[in-house]
Amino acid sequence: MSIEELRPGATTAREADKETGATDAKRNNRLFGLRAPMRDGASLATDVALPSTQGSWPTILLRTPYLRSDERITGYASAFTEHGFAFVAQDVRGRGDSDGEWTVWSDEFDDGYDTIEWLAEQSWCDGQIGMLGGSYEAWVQWAAASRKPKHLTTLATSGSPGKWFRDWPFRSGGLIANDYFSWLGSTSGRINQAMPFPDWGWLAEHPDLRTLDVESGRAIPAWQEVLEHETYDQYWQSLEIGG
Repeated sequence: MSIEELRPGATTAREADKETGATDAKRNNRLFGLRAPMRDGASLATDVALPSTQGSWPTILLRTPYLRSDERITGYASAFTEHGFAFVAQDVRGRGDSDGEWTVWSDEFDDGYDTIEWLAEQSWCDGQIGMLGGSYEAWVQWAAASRKPKHLTTLATSGSPGKWFRDWPFRSGGLIANDYFSWLGSTSGRINQAMPFPDWGWLAEHPDLRTLDVESGRAIPAWQEVLEHETYDQYWQSLEIGG
C-alpha cells in the first residue's frame, strides 16, 4: 500500500488496507495524516512511521504543540523504526492540522488517554505504547499517565513543569512573564508565530500586564487566563498530575 492509497479521512491503516486490498503486500512504512478520534468528536492529525517489514510493533508516541512536521521530530522516525519500533507524531488539539482550539494544558489529559488507546487498536501496534519528549511534550506524558491508560507502558520525559507555583509559569510567588508570554505567543496560532517580548522601557510605561498581548500585536486568551489565576486556585489544582 502506498501513501497515496491511504484514503483521506481513514482513521486506521487496517481500514485503508481493507479498501485497497493491500493486506498481503509489504506496507509502505510512512502513513501521513491519520486522524485519531477523540471522545468529543474532534480528531487529531497523526503521522506514523513503521519498520519496513510486516508485523506489529511496540509504539513510541510523541504529542507536540511544535508541529509534527518539524525536522527535529521527523528525525526520530528512522531511528526508532530501524530498531523495531513504530513511531507516531501527533499535533495536539488546536495546533497544526488537528481539530479544535489550542487550550494550554487542560485538553492533554483526555486527548492523551484517547490517543494511546486508539493506537493500541491499530494493526501495526502490539499494544505496548511508550511516550517521548521534553518540556510541554513531557508534560503531556504525565497528563496522559494520570488517567492510567491500559496500554501505556513507558515515559521518557525531560524538563516537564508539574509543580505549579514552583516550576512554571510562577516561581516563588512571581510570574515568569518574559518566558511564559513569549512561549504562549509563539504557539498562539496553528503554526508557530513571531512574538518578540517588549523591551523594559515599554514595560516601565505600561505596567499593566493585561494589555501586554494586544499591545504586542496579538490577543492571547491563555495569557489573560494565567493573569486571572495568580494564586494556587481551582484552575491550577485541576491541572495537578500527582506525585
